Amino acid sequence: MKFADPDEEEPKPPGAPKSDKPKPAAKPAAKPAEAADPENAEQPENEEGKEGEEGKTDPKLGPDGKPLPPESKAGKTSPWKLVETFKSRAVKAEARVAELEAAHKPGELPKEHQERFAAIEERNKVLEDEIRHVSYSKSTEFKEKYQQPYEEAWMNAVADLKELTITNEDGTTRVANAQDLIALSNMPLGQARATAKQWFGDSADDVMAHRRTIRDLSDKQEKALEASKKGGGERERLRQEEQQARQKAHQEETGKVWKQVNDEATAKYEYLRPVEGEVERNEKLEKAVAFVDATLKSNLGQAKTPEERAKMIAAHAALRNRAIGFSVLKHENTSLKARLAELETSLKEFQDSQPEGGQRRPAGGEAPAGGGDEMGSAMNRMNNYVT
Repeated sequence: MKFADPDEEEPKPPGAPKSDKPKPAAKPAAKPAEAADPENAEQPENEEGKEGEEGKTDPKLGPDGKPLPPESKAGKTSPWKLVETFKSRAVKAEARVAELEAAHKPGELPKEHQERFAAIEERNKVLEDEIRHVSYSKSTEFKEKYQQPYEEAWMNAVADLKELTITNEDGTTRVANAQDLIALSNMPLGQARATAKQWFGDSADDVMAHRRTIRDLSDKQEKALEASKKGGGERERLRQEEQQARQKAHQEETGKVWKQVNDEATAKYEYLRPVEGEVERNEKLEKAVAFVDATLKSNLGQAKTPEERAKMIAAHAALRNRAIGFSVLKHENTSLKARLAELETSLKEFQDSQPEGGQRRPAGGEAPAGGGDEMGSAMNRMNNYVT
């Protein structure tokens, strides 16, 4: 079977009429685009940004189909202008670098860092001094001055001992070690000298020199710790005295302010002052002052028994309740005084008024002669109310 080319015209039988379908016109050759100002060039109208009839894309539209912003000749920057701009920026940057280099010397930290490190160093000195008095063996001074020399001397001695041998009683030999040096260091001088001569022979003097150095350094450590302990006790005594002096000054200042505040309150409020002639009132005031002062000074942590603690709690609760009720009672007292003054004023006005007959009412609210029982009864009721 023969496959025909789809672009070729289908063969027709002889005598068949020719097809009326016109042949497609040949496409013209592509014409090179002429350089033109994009502003003055005519653009084909295409709202969707798709290819036009000639297969071109509208340059006024972007890939998303939206209009591009118009370009302006005035907005374009000359290359020479850009060169000048970047030259100016480079000059400014070089000047700033030079300024920073002049402000900070090589190897010198900024001022804020120097201040911070100085504060840290000062704090470390304080802590080191505290450690030196509390636990001298843990201080840097003790480690550098006593511990490190002792450890170095010990390591040197052990290194030399490893080069020596000791002859046992059965005739065998072994390498000397640190335990031998410890044994010699703990012996009295005469015994240590004899033992060293027996163990090491001609090298006994060298071993005894190591022993002497180690013992001397060990003694220095002990003396330093003992001196630190005594100094720590003296320092602790001075610290306690200083703390007691601060507490005393604090108590004196607190007592002074306390007295000043209470004196001002006593001068301001009359109910805090005794009244001459009122014995019962003054006794109650004195007892109240004593109760409040004793309750404020009491401390639950100082109670020795549950009963004493319960008594303190009850006193604190009573003081609290009195403080709460003071404002309410003061309000009621002020209201009653105002009402009493109002009633006394009304009574005085009534007593000073004239009856219809022209006879003045007698003092005390008694009804005038012939006034009838009704007026007397009213006066008695008013007097009873005021009382």
